[in-house]
Amino acid sequence: MKTSLALALSVLSAIVSTQAQYDYGGGSSNKGSSSSSAPVRDSDHVNIDVATDGQLTFSPSSVTAPVGKLVTFFFPPGSVHSVTQSTFAAPCTYLAAASGNPGGFDSGLQTAGMKYTINITSTDPIYFYCKSADHCSQGMVGVINSPRFDDFQAAAREAEVSQQPSGGPIAGGVSAIGMGDPSPASTTNNAEGLSSRFASGLPSISEVATGMLFLWLL
Repeated sequence: MKTSLALALSVLSAIVSTQAQYDYGGGSSNKGSSSSSAPVRDSDHVNIDVATDGQLTFSPSSVTAPVGKLVTFFFPPGSVHSVTQSTFAAPCTYLAAASGNPGGFDSGLQTAGMKYTINITSTDPIYFYCKSADHCSQGMVGVINSPRFDDFQAAAREAEVSQQPSGGPIAGGVSAIGMGDPSPASTTNNAEGLSSRFASGLPSISEVATGMLFLWLL
């Protein structure tokens, strides 16, 4: 009986540890599941939250990314935002194609649970903003590979909101390329890459406890 109980306790400890790590087990916790929260960056990606906690900001608003780095924007619930490329000279105006030069990237207006990725193709400065309503003139802008974020944001606050590209997303970009249409973001960052079949196959704590009681009574 002592051996069986020790075995059950060992199994319970393993289950609790696994559930804590991957947030499984049928509980009410939503740890790591907020669609507005980007996963921790890794060696291949830079992740940016759009309008964290309802604030009209990109977080972080200034990043450095070498050629080949993927930068992914995660959109929050409750409002509509975009990631739209502009220029330092015209912070709140879409970078349209002109004189044989390509136009900028544009995620289009997005809502909760979406993500949009660009691939950095040059280390030249990249400027972007949110084209929703008056968000840009309220300072909702960001930069990549530029030391002039403060100046760029100040210029955006003074800018008149120009006509914005309708619809979207718009493929292309200058110094970065939009990687296709926005797509659904993962709802559980900690468990990304694990199959739902594996997750559902874990017994719950209550099931293990019931088994322990049964073994104790033997």
